[in-house]
Amino acid sequence: VAWAGFGNGTDSIVNFDTGNHMYAANTTVSTGRAESFTVTFGNITQTTGEVLTFDSSTINLNDSFNGLVPGKDVALAFVEQFAGTNWAITGYTPGSNSVTLTNSNASLTPDVANVEGNVAINATTANFVFSTPANGGTAVVGNYVEGLEAVTWNQAATPATFTLDFDIGNMGTDVIASANGTISYFGATIAYANGDGAISLAAKFAAASYTDFNAALKVGDPTQVEFTAKVAGTTAVPDAGGTITEATNGVDPFVFADASGTAAVTGGGTYLTTVITAAGDQGMDYLDFSSYGAKGVVVNGVLVGGVAAAVGQTYISLTEGTGVQAGQYTIAQYTEVGAADTLVGTIGVADFGGHQDFSAMNFII
Repeated sequence: VAWAGFGNGTDSIVNFDTGNHMYAANTTVSTGRAESFTVTFGNITQTTGEVLTFDSSTINLNDSFNGLVPGKDVALAFVEQFAGTNWAITGYTPGSNSVTLTNSNASLTPDVANVEGNVAINATTANFVFSTPANGGTAVVGNYVEGLEAVTWNQAATPATFTLDFDIGNMGTDVIASANGTISYFGATIAYANGDGAISLAAKFAAASYTDFNAALKVGDPTQVEFTAKVAGTTAVPDAGGTITEATNGVDPFVFADASGTAAVTGGGTYLTTVITAAGDQGMDYLDFSSYGAKGVVVNGVLVGGVAAAVGQTYISLTEGTGVQAGQYTIAQYTEVGAADTLVGTIGVADFGGHQDFSAMNFII
């Protein structure tokens, strides 16, 4: 399947999976890039008094050459003398007459903390100035790559977690209460009896009511208690790698696997996780439209997946091309308004190489 998204911020959620199996796709960051270009130098017929300037840097050609100078030697002089304000040399092969430069000044990009991003005013051939044009010096800018700012997608906050292990040494006797008592832990008061061991203590800790955490025995291990913050986000947890500081009368479980949680991230799109589970391998393609909130999928005017959209609701439309474009489907989102539905936006074009008989199983909505 050939896919061409239209760069609208959500077209990346259209996923194709040629095997019918567990499939997961996570997109968190779109990597940015710094702006760059290549400059190719031509021959100079006479270098007496010749000076080349670019990006506030002066390249003295008079000191290096006399008479006819090949472009590759001009490039060498540029590489050895250039010290620009906004651009840095990032590519040069000795003996070549071409040099690659990349933006090195963060103040030129939308995100002034990072050189990744589009430079508003592109470098051009006219920015390379030879002091004596009659000497024939040329510098041609090509292979221009516009910068792209990195995009961080929206990410939900994650809860803090940690685990208490009452049998860290796997001996069965690591933690045993030496007397009756109580222990205060994260807002809960836990009573224990003399002689309580790993299993009994873990059960009591798991059953307690904590201010900021939910607790439960670890599945398959009655000597470990897993704590999860009630509210996602950054929450203080005990340091891993030692016993709890609130220990009394030998009740000193070991703390490990701590994570303080993460705050939500607001970015330029929606953080997506797509999971498809099915048995066998049927060579089926899945188109995932789950982030659009659409009610159904219409192919060439016929409802194939989901339900028909009511007035005010949206649906996804796949329209197949004709003739040599058969098998090429333009995908768009529409709002149902009645006689003439309203285009919300074009998502992209999928080319399957031939006509497809889609079924509801092909779509996630």
